[in-house]
Amino acid sequence: MRRTKKGFTLAELLIVIAILGVLLAIVIPVFSGHLQNTQKTVCQANRRVALDMLRDECLVNEAFKKECEKFYYTPWSTVYALLEANGYSMDTEALCPAGGNIIVSYSAASKGCTLTCDKHDDMADTKLLGQYISFVTEYGSSYNNSNSDMRKAFWEANGKAWPTMVFEDTTYQIEPFYKTDSSLASAAPDRTWLFARPGTGDSGEITHNWNASLVFEPVSGKWYRYYDGYKYGASSEMNSCKSIADLQQMLAKRTTNAAGKTAYWEEIPSNQIKYNS
Repeated sequence: MRRTKKGFTLAELLIVIAILGVLLAIVIPVFSGHLQNTQKTVCQANRRVALDMLRDECLVNEAFKKECEKFYYTPWSTVYALLEANGYSMDTEALCPAGGNIIVSYSAASKGCTLTCDKHDDMADTKLLGQYISFVTEYGSSYNNSNSDMRKAFWEANGKAWPTMVFEDTTYQIEPFYKTDSSLASAAPDRTWLFARPGTGDSGEITHNWNASLVFEPVSGKWYRYYDGYKYGASSEMNSCKSIADLQQMLAKRTTNAAGKTAYWEEIPSNQIKYNS
């Protein structure tokens, strides 16, 4: 008797392929989500270890403590070099397994340092400021330290979009500002801050109009809005500021006009701002 071998039909193969496709569509996002969560957990744990190292050295080394008090949106690589010089080491300098940029800042209020990651911290303003400072520090000379040219390049490198937030039912796009002045010797962090104006995030990348409805003061981490004595609106005052210290003076200033109306910058409570993802 003759035997015949029967294989799979085309229809059966297509069904199997379809089933595999469905399974992959389910498994890959789940795996990716677990990977991202694991990376975030590792990043947070590494930052806690690094923070403990900073605290320990500050307790026993007064000179190192004074160096820490100067940290202001300082790249982790700079801080790690100081730790290594004082005998500390880690398995790897990179704290974030996802390649996030770690920024170190000293808080006078809490008398300690904070370590933020631009991939795993949710505050859009802090992330944007840290990213732009890193960009200016690394590529500033390539663009002749021009704020407009660097903003355009940074905007294009980040998908041609600024992060956005909502305040009093208005959507604002958050933008970085770097004070360009050849006479200034201060480093990028001391000349970089944020402002916001109404927008959906996809405009304003190279505009020379620096009228700001809202301004972010990096040291305190607070937003302010401008009141001209009659109504809340925009101001171009920040363009005359050459440093964070100048910005702080601007925000603290109160000006009374001939009609007796007072113009000032008003602090915005953080719970009134909602960041868009």
